[in-house]
Amino acid sequence: MASSDIQRLVRSIELLRSQLDGAISLDPGAAARLRTTLSEIETTLVGEHSESVKTSAAGFGHRLTAATRDFEDSHPALAGTLGSLIDALARMGI
Repeated sequence: MASSDIQRLVRSIELLRSQLDGAISLDPGAAARLRTTLSEIETTLVGEHSESVKTSAAGFGHRLTAATRDFEDSHPALAGTLGSLIDALARMGI
C-alpha cells in the first residue's frame, strides 16, 4: 500500500473527526463508536503495512457502513464522507 494512499485515508479520517466535532445533536453512542473505529483504522494504517493491514482492517467496512446508516438521515454530509472513506478502503482492498 502506497504511503500516499495511507496519507489520503488519514486526511479523510481527520475530516470525519472534524465533522463529528462540529455536528449538532449526534447520538452519543453512535458518535463514540465511530470515533473508536476511526482511531482503530488510523492506528492500523499508520502502524501496519501490506497484508497485515487488510487482515487487521477486515471489519472496518462493516462498522463504517453501520455508522453511515446511523447518520444518513440526521447528518447527510457526515454520511457522505463516511461513504467516501468506505470506497477508498475498498479500492485499497481493505
